[in-house]
Amino acid sequence: MPPMAIDLARAARKLATDSDGAYDVTLLPVLDYWKFGPKAARERAAAARSGNGDGLTVAQLVDAGGKPASPGNDAATSGTDTNPATTGDDALQALRARTGMQHLRIDGDRLCKDAPITVEFNSIAAGYIIDRMAARFAAQGIRNYLIEVTGEMRAGGQKPDGQPWRIGVEAPLDDARVAQRIVSLRDMAISTSGDYRIYREENGRRLSHLIDPRTLSPITHKLAAATVITDSAMQADGLSTLLMVLGPEQGYNYAVRHQLAALLVSRTPSGFATRTTPAFEQRFPVSSNQRLDGE
Repeated sequence: MPPMAIDLARAARKLATDSDGAYDVTLLPVLDYWKFGPKAARERAAAARSGNGDGLTVAQLVDAGGKPASPGNDAATSGTDTNPATTGDDALQALRARTGMQHLRIDGDRLCKDAPITVEFNSIAAGYIIDRMAARFAAQGIRNYLIEVTGEMRAGGQKPDGQPWRIGVEAPLDDARVAQRIVSLRDMAISTSGDYRIYREENGRRLSHLIDPRTLSPITHKLAAATVITDSAMQADGLSTLLMVLGPEQGYNYAVRHQLAALLVSRTPSGFATRTTPAFEQRFPVSSNQRLDGE
C-alpha cells in the first residue's frame, strides 16, 4: 500500500477514535444512498446528456468534485437506487455492514479490512497534499508561500511586503461569497467546512452532503460552517468536517477540549450567530479591520 494511503488512514483512525465515531471515511455507499456520491453524480451527468436533465447543463448538475453543485430537485436522477425519502430504515441500516471505521486496520504497510467497506479520504486528502507541498518547499529552502487546494489553505512565512497572509473566513451564504472575518496567518493552515455549498432539496427538506456516521443520515442541526486553524492542513481539513458533524454544542465542546482555534457559525431565527473558541480568540484577537460580520 502506498505510504500516502497509510498516512491518511492513520490520521482518519485518530480522528474517529478521538470523536467516538463521529468521523468516518467508509461512508461512500451511504453518500450514494443519499445521492451525494460518485454514482449519483454519474447518473445526473447521464441524464443531462440524454436530455432528461430538466434543462440543466452537466456543469450545473455536477461540480468539479463529482458532487451536486447546487440545490435543486432530484427528479433528474435516474437508476435503481433506493429513494431515501420513501424508504424505511431497513435499507439504510443494511449499509452498516458495509461501513464503519472498526473494520479498518493498519498492519505495517498494509491497509486491512474485515468487511466489504470502501475507503475514501476526501475530507483530509486536500490538506494532506498541501502539507506534502509545504514539506517539499521547506526542503528546497522556500519559506514564504500560500498554498490552496480545493479551498483548504496553508500559509508559510509572509507576503513579499513582509506582512502576514490575510485570509478571509467566508460567511455561510448559499448565493454569495462574502468574508465575515479576516485572519492573519504565518506558518498556519486553515480549513472551513459547511453545509451551504453542497446540498439538495427533496420534498421540502434540505439535505446536506455531510453525513453523520452515527445515524448514516445527513446532519440536521443548525451549525452552518466550521473553521479550524492549525499548523497542519490535513488536521484542519479533517477537524473542520468533524466539527460540522458534531454540531454547534458538541462541536464547540470538542474544539475547546482539544484546544483548537475554531470559529463556528450557526443559523438562528434572526440570522447567523458566530462562536469562537478561547484558542481562536487568543491567537486571532479581533480588531476593527478584522471583524466584518457586524458583531
